[in-house]
Amino acid sequence: MASALLNASQQLGGSLGLAILTAVATARFDAIAPRVATPAALASATTSSWAYAFVVGALLLVSAAVIGGLLLRPRPAEPPPAESAATPSPGSVVRTMTAAGAMDDGPLTIPKERP
Repeated sequence: MASALLNASQQLGGSLGLAILTAVATARFDAIAPRVATPAALASATTSSWAYAFVVGALLLVSAAVIGGLLLRPRPAEPPPAESAATPSPGSVVRTMTAAGAMDDGPLTIPKERP
């Protein structure tokens, strides 16, 4: 589910970005369109409009990186939670068992396997 959401958002972001850059390039082309439409003048206006659109896209990318860097600061590490009285430490459990005589059964023996 998360992979599908990620893929869909990437596809939508890519198509939206291309649409915005095309709109910027078209607006720039309309602003600098040659009065006499020769092939060289049209090629120059088209190249200039797309170069302008890519500069606008680069500025948007840099501004997004700066905003993201300012907003996404790492949080300071929180101190570990104090050990509560309800949870005994392993050492206190061993001391309690030893004091109660629960561990005075002698050495631990491991039964031998039968052939």
